[in-house]
Amino acid sequence: MLFPAIMHTGPQSSIRLATPNEFSTSLIPKEYYADSLVRIPLHGENGTDFAATLYLKETVVPDVIVFKFTEQHYLNDVITYEDLKTLIAGVVSIFDADYAMLFNHEIDHIEGRTKWVNGPDRKFLRKLGWFTYFGPSFVDFLGRRRFKSLRSVAEKYELHGGIMVILQEEPLQNEPKHLARLRQAEAEMRLHKLS
Repeated sequence: MLFPAIMHTGPQSSIRLATPNEFSTSLIPKEYYADSLVRIPLHGENGTDFAATLYLKETVVPDVIVFKFTEQHYLNDVITYEDLKTLIAGVVSIFDADYAMLFNHEIDHIEGRTKWVNGPDRKFLRKLGWFTYFGPSFVDFLGRRRFKSLRSVAEKYELHGGIMVILQEEPLQNEPKHLARLRQAEAEMRLHKLS
């Protein structure tokens, strides 16, 4: 999906990584470290981008993993539905994530969809994405009843002690039928009642 990828190590230098196994934290330039975090950007030769912002100290703000791709990557099978399921499962496992979301940036900025609420250990967004993973502490915090009442999704399954929710198989777009499904799923989980 991402590899081969390029990691810039300076203004005029970079490293080409043919596979994920070639990556090592020892390759991360010191300029990528700041006070209590490190940011790791990788640029796929196929036009995808990956960036991880990892906090080195305990914080209420979650680590952020960004994987950018276009609809064309999906339509041309550069990235498949199964690839995305595998990617999320791997990221959750590797980073011991307690919350993860794959979303369409265009939909993410619709008014009212960016409300943060206090979770068990840190803040999280009160919304669903195309794929949303709730780790064990969030499942306990929200209650399993919210997930049992969730019916208008393509998939909902246990993953690494938490629950993965996948809204639909096709990419989530800013289209009336997709937005209606998204709103319905969020209503079924009663996410709007969280403050």
